[in-house]
Amino acid sequence: MDALRELFGRYGQVHMLRQTLDPVVETLERFDLLIVNGEGTMHHDQPAARSLVMAAQQAKARGVPACLINTVLQSNTFDLSVFEYVSTRESLSAHGRYDVCADVCFSQNELMDGLPLSKDYVLFIDRVVPHRSREIRDANRQFKVPKRFAKLNDCKELIFLEVMRRASCVVTGRYQGVVFRRMLGKQ
Repeated sequence: MDALRELFGRYGQVHMLRQTLDPVVETLERFDLLIVNGEGTMHHDQPAARSLVMAAQQAKARGVPACLINTVLQSNTFDLSVFEYVSTRESLSAHGRYDVCADVCFSQNELMDGLPLSKDYVLFIDRVVPHRSREIRDANRQFKVPKRFAKLNDCKELIFLEVMRRASCVVTGRYQGVVFRRMLGKQ
C-alpha cells in the first residue's frame, strides 16, 4: 500500500482507505477517481470481494469512476463492468480481457540495496487465512534449524526486507512473500 501511495501521489493527492468505504461513502463526490487494490481478495466470490465491487458501484452512482488494479480474478460471478479499468497482476486472471501489470512491489528494488546478506535462519511467513497461518507456524516448529516466523501485516517494509534478506530460505503463504523472496534470490 505504501508503494501504491507513493506511485499515485506523483499525480495528485491520495487518500488511502482500508477494508471498507463505509465512513466516506457520503464524501465520494470529492474524489476524482476510486482505485481499488484487489490484491488477493477478488476470488471465489468472497465477502471482501463483494464489498470492493459494492464500493465501485457506490462510487459510480456518485459520478466517480472506479478502477480495479493489482488483482487476482478467479471463480467470480461479479459483474466487473462497474470498473472503468481492470488490470490483473498475472496473466491467468486476465483471461485475455484485461491488462496485466506487475504488482507495484516489483518496483521496490531500491529498498533491497544495502541490506545485510547473511544467512541466519529459515524464515516462515504467515498467510492471510488464520488457520492456514497456524499450519505454517506448526510446520515452523517441526524444523530443527534456526528459524523465524513473521506476520507480514505486523512488519514495517524495511524491517521485513531486512529479516527476509538474512534468511537462508523462505516458506511463505503470501504473494508478497514470493515476490520479495524472488527479488532477493532466496530459495
